[in-house]
Amino acid sequence: MDVLADTYFLSTNAASGGGDWISPMTKEEWVRKLDEASEKLIHWYPPWNEREHVIIKCEGYPNVPLLGTQGAINYNLELMVLQVGYPTITLPPEEALTPFKGVHHRKIWRAWNNPIKKGTTEKLRSCGAFLEYRHWVEEQVKTVRLPWNKIQPRDSSTQPYEVQETLEVERLKRSLDKTKAERAHWKRKLEEVLEEIHHEKHLNVEITKKARAEHDARSRIGSCLKAADKEMCARRAERDQVAIEKERLEKTLLDSQRRKDEQREQFRQLQEKMHLLEEELTRANLSKEHLKEQGHKSLLELVKSKDRRCQDIADSAQERVNVATAETSSWKDKFFKLASLANLALKDIPRSLQAAEGMADFMKLPREITGFLGLCREFYDQLRARVAPP
Repeated sequence: MDVLADTYFLSTNAASGGGDWISPMTKEEWVRKLDEASEKLIHWYPPWNEREHVIIKCEGYPNVPLLGTQGAINYNLELMVLQVGYPTITLPPEEALTPFKGVHHRKIWRAWNNPIKKGTTEKLRSCGAFLEYRHWVEEQVKTVRLPWNKIQPRDSSTQPYEVQETLEVERLKRSLDKTKAERAHWKRKLEEVLEEIHHEKHLNVEITKKARAEHDARSRIGSCLKAADKEMCARRAERDQVAIEKERLEKTLLDSQRRKDEQREQFRQLQEKMHLLEEELTRANLSKEHLKEQGHKSLLELVKSKDRRCQDIADSAQERVNVATAETSSWKDKFFKLASLANLALKDIPRSLQAAEGMADFMKLPREITGFLGLCREFYDQLRARVAPP
């Protein structure tokens, strides 16, 4: 009430241009004065007192402490808000009305070195008060025990002014809050939709890039597979040709070996025959000595005929041996050439197979292609084992 009285005095005295002193009034006079006053008569925010920022608290305090000659009080923030043109809506907290004493004086003096101000956000310029604040004022009157019932107002036409505009302001404020909430809701929805669109666009871009990269990779893999398949087909045909040629050479070598064995057997038989002929010649020579007198001439001719026959047989056997040896050398030379060709092909096959396996390690190929490369490797290992020397 002291703050309210001081405010009333300062605003009235400043508006009327009076002095800086007001005559003392009793409690009943203050009650009558306040009872006769209406919200229209009190200048809550004169034009010279309009401001953009107000002090709401000082450092270390929930409010604004004021020091006086007889102690310290708390500054009524609700009154200050009302003075700058805002309606009183909420009740002041209890701690904001608790007076300070004693040790708080020096602390208050230091707190005023760091006041905290708050800027205005809305300028409703209304002096009305809500019902909660009015009920609180009535309770405060009962607590202070002001004699409202004992004192009649001087002007019977003065009635308490019910601020209709406060209700209208409340309704408008609720409508404004609802509009703001709806606007915030739709703004949030719009931001979510825009974010979702941006996210979808980003996903589409990523999917497009990924699909393009996958298409390029598949194209490269397809071209590599085509080249590898073409190379493998050529190598397979060459390998089959080499295998056929090798099989033919092996068969020829076996035939040559068989003929060589037969020729060796014939040569052995011829040697046996020559040995028999030599024995027979020896016997003939012995017989010739015995038959020298009886048929020297005929026997000699017979011996010569046998000698020629033996020589012819020996020459024929030697010629057969020479032919077999020449044929064996020819087939052996062909076999070495074919083996050299097969070795060259076998050297080229693992290089191509290693290149294909290197490509398979670099690319992520399907399981069928990986299995095909494994079968190629197994076939090459078996072929190398077969052609390896014992």
